[in-house]
Amino acid sequence: MKKCSQCGKEKKNSEFTKKARNADGLDSKCKICRAKDTLRHRERCREELRVRSARVRAEQPEKIKADKASYYQRNKVKLRARAREWRKNNPLKKPDPAQRKNTLLKSKFGITLADYNAMLEEQKGVCAICGEVGAKSLHVDHCHTTGRIRGLLCFRCNNAIGQFKESETILLNAVAYIARHK
Repeated sequence: MKKCSQCGKEKKNSEFTKKARNADGLDSKCKICRAKDTLRHRERCREELRVRSARVRAEQPEKIKADKASYYQRNKVKLRARAREWRKNNPLKKPDPAQRKNTLLKSKFGITLADYNAMLEEQKGVCAICGEVGAKSLHVDHCHTTGRIRGLLCFRCNNAIGQFKESETILLNAVAYIARHK
């Protein structure tokens, strides 16, 4: 048993977090009081924390991405189980497919679903390269250097451009190769 330095209540040792530098190896405040302190601190320093976080994200995007990927790999089973459990407990909160696609388009390409649909209508619903209708939907093709959107492509054409490293030279060499071997 230990007395919390903040609330003054006698509590079990399990209600205190570990703190190696303290003589008894436990925090002086119970978990509940420590959580309240943390919330108060975050509330007091909200703007400063937001600015610092934005600066770190801007200065070290690759590190942030690597950290997120590493965290996911270490906790994959737990995260998937938590997501499954949430979906099981919230059957009415299934994401609207249109809303999901809109969010994906905004985050990856900076366009809305309405922009995508306008491009789709302009291309008459077919791939900009082969002219075939996409099986599910057409993929947004963009320049990986500039981020500029070029059009909508079927999976095969979009994948082919990626395989050819978006290089006109390699694509023209492939055309010449096919022509030579007819």
